[in-house]
Amino acid sequence: RTAKGEIIANTDADTIVPENWLEEIIKSLSGDAVGVYGTALIYDGGFFPNMLSKIFYIPFTYLNHYIGRPNFVGYNSAVKKRAAKKIGYFNKTLKNGEDIDLAYRLLKIGPVVLNKNLVVRTSIRRIRKFGYLRFLRYNMENYFKYYSTGKSNEYEISH
Repeated sequence: RTAKGEIIANTDADTIVPENWLEEIIKSLSGDAVGVYGTALIYDGGFFPNMLSKIFYIPFTYLNHYIGRPNFVGYNSAVKKRAAKKIGYFNKTLKNGEDIDLAYRLLKIGPVVLNKNLVVRTSIRRIRKFGYLRFLRYNMENYFKYYSTGKSNEYEISH
């Protein structure tokens, strides 16, 4: 809410953005689009996690975009500030999934773009911390709960 620019870009401290990241965001938001997001590869996981990302996560992201459910992620997304203000920014009542909720609400006022050139490299630390199956189950449960009820899980994933 205190951002000074016209665009609010989001990433994480353990995410590496490409050199052209901001240029791609600006280009994507130069027209009617109110939000933009991209995909990710893993930089600290080796062959297996990157293979899973390429085989499952990236197609999942594109499929969801196609059916009007943007998989907007906090480590690789941006919004026009005026659009975020119009919809009330992030929903603070959600424990998680607030980035997906933001994109879904943005769709009501304008296009949300999936930019194939916005590919960041991010850490596998969350998956390592909780394990692949637990991490996947929690996030899929949260995904289906949000899109069926508009609410997120009431609990945080724990050790």
